[in-house]
Amino acid sequence: MTKGKLYGDAANFRTQKVLAAAKYGKADITVVTEQPPHDKFPLGLTPAYEEGKTLLFGAESIALHVGGQAVKGQTPELFAEVVQWLQWAEGQLVPNVLGFVLPSVSAVQVDKKTIDDSKAELLAQLRILNDFLLSRTFLVGERISLADISVALDLLPAYQHVLDSSTRSSLTNVNRWFQTVINQPHVKEVVGDVRLCETASQFCSNKYKELSAKICKSQPKGGHDDHAKD
Repeated sequence: MTKGKLYGDAANFRTQKVLAAAKYGKADITVVTEQPPHDKFPLGLTPAYEEGKTLLFGAESIALHVGGQAVKGQTPELFAEVVQWLQWAEGQLVPNVLGFVLPSVSAVQVDKKTIDDSKAELLAQLRILNDFLLSRTFLVGERISLADISVALDLLPAYQHVLDSSTRSSLTNVNRWFQTVINQPHVKEVVGDVRLCETASQFCSNKYKELSAKICKSQPKGGHDDHAKD
């Protein structure tokens, strides 16, 4: 059984990818909230993973390691498909999720056009995904893989904060797939009961000031997260 130390926030969707994958791979992981040691992780990025001489950063790479064959697909060809979904989500999907969600929950302050652009791009991507999932239960093959776990958790902040019931109504296939993934026993052990938003969150200047003050006060010296938190 794999045993390792995971540096990260257990409530963050990126860390949760690793924890869910670890359930499938039967890996024994201890979550550590402190910053990863600089001598081992000079980039200071989280999540970061330490297992003996194995040092990894980045949710997807760590999840592939701790999840093992159980999340990689059954053949080399299917594994390649898993990786392509991870690359697409990290490069295309996540920037739009965070570009829409973070201002909406008052975590960052940007102009309305930037938010609208991220929203439009995200919904366009979800419409494509909706068509792709029309006759599929999972993204790759006939069983759950890291592609499903990772992409679903990338979308988790959006489902919790900005994809309201009206917006979701046209994404029936994505909704079905998302619910299937987050209700898998191993995934649900990590994320719990997911409550979908009924009304999209809106930016609040007072809340933004409060959050900014808290972040400044709690910011550790040295090291940083590789991505903004939901």
